[in-house]
Amino acid sequence: MPHRSGRPAPLQGRLWRHVSRRTVGVPHRHPELELNFVLCGRARYELGGRSYELIPDTMVWLFPGQTHVLLDRSPDLELVIGMFSPKLVRRFTVQSSHAVLRDANPAETFCRVIPARDAVHLRQLFADPVWLSEDIDGVNAGLGYAMTRSWSVFRAAATNVHGVELHPAVERALRVLAEEGMEDRFDSLARRCGLSPSRLALLFRRQIGVTPGEFRLRCRLRGVLEAIGDNPHCNLLEAALAGGFSTYLQFYRAFRKQFGMSPRHYKQRLAEDSAPRPDLGQAFFKPAKIQTTELRRR
Repeated sequence: MPHRSGRPAPLQGRLWRHVSRRTVGVPHRHPELELNFVLCGRARYELGGRSYELIPDTMVWLFPGQTHVLLDRSPDLELVIGMFSPKLVRRFTVQSSHAVLRDANPAETFCRVIPARDAVHLRQLFADPVWLSEDIDGVNAGLGYAMTRSWSVFRAAATNVHGVELHPAVERALRVLAEEGMEDRFDSLARRCGLSPSRLALLFRRQIGVTPGEFRLRCRLRGVLEAIGDNPHCNLLEAALAGGFSTYLQFYRAFRKQFGMSPRHYKQRLAEDSAPRPDLGQAFFKPAKIQTTELRRR
């Protein structure tokens, strides 16, 4: 139905192809229902205290009440991301088979590998030029169809991806490092998590793929990159200190080692709108065996 208010109808979501160029994330959640469909490469998410590795043609649904974080990814990761507003979800989930999409925090985790034939269909659907249209009503209708069609394909898929349960201390360490940073003494973090420093370091590296110090470093770099991205003319020293670095030299060395250029050079290129976003994932991703099981057809 056309929008008749005299003003353009607001977009009720987004659907786009994402090429992994920036840093991995920190734990977060948002009011939109999120869909991720891996086109190529691999990614590892933490969701509900478990670590999930996603391979090509894997689909995962992330609900508003679920805190999640992208832990690692391969350099060639490409995926389709769909974000659907609560209003759009309510509008298009009238069938009982779609009811779970209205749930803010379902008990189950929804992560499956899509069969090849259905995956080809989804790739064609996601490549439809309707997402670039200026017809807002048409885009919203297309988003609703893409959401419900993707859900139908997901429900029919028989291969469920099992996550690896994170040790409670590792999960707590992730939250502390992402939200509060870490004191210079690692044993302080270990005490908060209830383990010895050596035990926590071993478990963290085994389950996350990087050391706690490396995870803390990329969280700090992510904060500085976001500050520079929001304001390419910002003061680098102030951004570095606000991001958790104790000195500009510490920040400079970490940035140059990670990205192969100086922060100032990157900032200049960003101001000229020509700088590629740095990729923190390349240095941290370690492939792991995928655990799946065939689900019974109902």
